[in-house]
Amino acid sequence: MNNRLLELDALRGLAAIMVVLFHLFLNSGYSFFNFGVTGVDLFFLISGFVIFLTLSKITNWQSFVISRFTRLYPTYWACVSITAILVFVTTNITLPNLAKQYFANMTMFQHYAKIPHLDFQYWTLTVEMQFYALMLLLFLLKKLNNIETIGTIICFICLSYDTILQKHLPNIYHIINNAFVLINHFPLFVSGIVFYRLKFQGHTINRYLLLLLCFITQLFLFDNGGQSHGFISLNQYILLLVLYYALFFAYVKNKLNILVAKPLLFLGTISYPLYLIHQYLSIHILLPYLQLIIPNKIIVVFVSCIINLLLASIIYFYIEKPASPALKRYLLTKLNANIKAKNNHLHP
Repeated sequence: MNNRLLELDALRGLAAIMVVLFHLFLNSGYSFFNFGVTGVDLFFLISGFVIFLTLSKITNWQSFVISRFTRLYPTYWACVSITAILVFVTTNITLPNLAKQYFANMTMFQHYAKIPHLDFQYWTLTVEMQFYALMLLLFLLKKLNNIETIGTIICFICLSYDTILQKHLPNIYHIINNAFVLINHFPLFVSGIVFYRLKFQGHTINRYLLLLLCFITQLFLFDNGGQSHGFISLNQYILLLVLYYALFFAYVKNKLNILVAKPLLFLGTISYPLYLIHQYLSIHILLPYLQLIIPNKIIVVFVSCIINLLLASIIYFYIEKPASPALKRYLLTKLNANIKAKNNHLHP
């Protein structure tokens, strides 16, 4: 494991358990853990950092696509399949309707087909996919070196969209809000990229100013498409965003070693299947049934959390860990063979 990324693995684990506990406590009638909803914001910050790191190491766009495909899809397919079975068992949905929803969800592009997510948290994957597409486009156009300028421009576009467009052209605003869900979270991804550049490419006043712009823009976007609005206040969101930025500043300064502990690293390892599998399972099965046999709701939350961790661990160790690297090796081997064949054809 790359020692430089251990802190990010720990942060990823922290973000995952925050989201899980948010859903468990919320659906058990408790509101004191509502701040856990912002774990998604922390995920987006991490993603901005990691995706820019990934793109800095590749030489062709196909490698990036393979990297993202093999990282996301095998685990996602497993979790969608498990959730589809749970939906079929616990609801009155007809098999044809479930099949339509299931196969659409398996593509990860159900949002564009206007087909509901089988599990609500899949909405964040739509945001991620739009971010990947944007970054891939910039890579192809050879504009990644200008990412800070581009990020600044898009932040100002986001501010105009949130203020001017929302007020004066609400119909267009709602169309954009639904079609380009990334726009409501874009400053978080840019912040992750800027933190990457601060850590590996040096400190400049312009980078700190861009972070401030991203922070302010994200606050303006608070009541748009994010899930935090409605669960926490703007003041609470400000405090949490300050905390997340502070954690990244500590990481940039190599001062985040305190988080590199086995429990958080383990949570980081299983964070993807944990995030994908927990919501429907918890809300529709674990909490209702456990509450019938366990009178104490806090204990119900604890037991539900343990079951989610166990299932996520099984998915990781028996599906994600063997399947993702194997599929990646296979696809990269095919890609390299094709590239070699093309080069031989051009230079016999």
